[in-house]
Amino acid sequence: MPATKAVPVATTMACDRTVAETIETLTERLQTSTLLSDRRDACRGLRSLAKDYRVEVCAQAMEALLQAIKNDRQDSEIVNYCLDSLNYIISGTLGDSPAATWPDADTSQISDQIYAGGSSNSNSSSMYSSDNAYPGAVAGSTTTPVQYVSNSTAVQSSNLKGHQDASKNASHDPGREMAEIFLKKADNVTTILDTIIDNDFKTRWVAVRLLCGLARHQLAMVQDSILSFPLGISRLTQLITEEQELIRNDALVLFVRLTQYNQNIQNLVAFENCFDKIMYIMQLEGYLDGTVAVVMDCLNILLNLTRYNESNQILFREGAHIQKLMPFFNSIKTIQWTNEKTACLVLALQIVDSMIVPTNSPVHVQACQSIMQRCGLLDKLCELLTATAMPIGILSETMNTASDIIRGHLGPNANMVMQTSAMMPVLLLSMVKEMCQDQEKRISDLYNYMNVLHDFVANSRAPS
Repeated sequence: MPATKAVPVATTMACDRTVAETIETLTERLQTSTLLSDRRDACRGLRSLAKDYRVEVCAQAMEALLQAIKNDRQDSEIVNYCLDSLNYIISGTLGDSPAATWPDADTSQISDQIYAGGSSNSNSSSMYSSDNAYPGAVAGSTTTPVQYVSNSTAVQSSNLKGHQDASKNASHDPGREMAEIFLKKADNVTTILDTIIDNDFKTRWVAVRLLCGLARHQLAMVQDSILSFPLGISRLTQLITEEQELIRNDALVLFVRLTQYNQNIQNLVAFENCFDKIMYIMQLEGYLDGTVAVVMDCLNILLNLTRYNESNQILFREGAHIQKLMPFFNSIKTIQWTNEKTACLVLALQIVDSMIVPTNSPVHVQACQSIMQRCGLLDKLCELLTATAMPIGILSETMNTASDIIRGHLGPNANMVMQTSAMMPVLLLSMVKEMCQDQEKRISDLYNYMNVLHDFVANSRAPS
């Protein structure tokens, strides 16, 4: 076999130098050209290069691209090219995949996920073919943060150049560092938020995807930037009711991210009437019988808004939204359970349970318990426990939720059955064993378990 000729180092350096010179030329043309067509061609060229040379385009052209969005807002083609380029800078080659807006598995929900059967949170945009996806979708990264690189183009080039080879390796994505550079100026996020109100569909869609990508890499910085813009949350919540499903579904994914760990954003979103909007979307999508991926995103948002946030829980309760969760439990005996449907019902149970955990104020808990019993939710949970072939994850979460609904709310008869908490492990085991299908036995064990839990809570609160 003839020996493979090695590519001379000088040739490789010449190629790199040619790319850098091309980016520099296009950037200069974008900044200085007086003809709109020339600036448009420069943006088109930068977008083509950003997909394969994201580090170099970031170092030399990011500021020029952002400035072009501000200066040429009237030209949707230039704005789209610039937003696409920024998406490729942040997301790399995964920017072409609809899956790029999916939240990361380790951060899409708070630590106590119990998605039975290995289900994971997915983005509703998975229904779209990658062949039809608009260029510039976002992608995620699990890389660790690094020190911020200076704004100087020369310094950015020297620091970011070291990540060029790593960006081609799936194990490392420099998007996190470049997202940090982007977010160092809060005005950059404001520039993107301004494009959301444009009438052009592609502009709004790719702007939302860019925000998704930034939130994947630097969630806290994106949250702070949006909070610094007075109309930021208001503009974003309008996207939830967007008629274009592509925009709406990516907006839901964005809110799954934004509503995590930030109570200020949670409160602002709740006051923007988001509960009603989310409930309407779930009704529109058919709850567990419809587009489950979209419903799952909605439930994740509701859980983020209510968990550990009693002020939002009160709004949720007073808006009669507890009762609006009933459709999730009305047809449980006829559902063909999949991992996704299991995950959705677990999320719905967690939302209910977040309202009545012992750490909430007693007045709020009692009000929620009364509503849950009057609307028939407790009865539905008991039916769920007696249904056959129920996933274990649903059974365990249902037991927790039913126990909290009944805790301290059944009067003096609640302490009559069990006399020792030593039976609790036996009761739990008998309820979750798949071979145990005796309905009367399981409902009896549930009742006993809830009474024991009530005794335990009452005794733990009793003065010593």
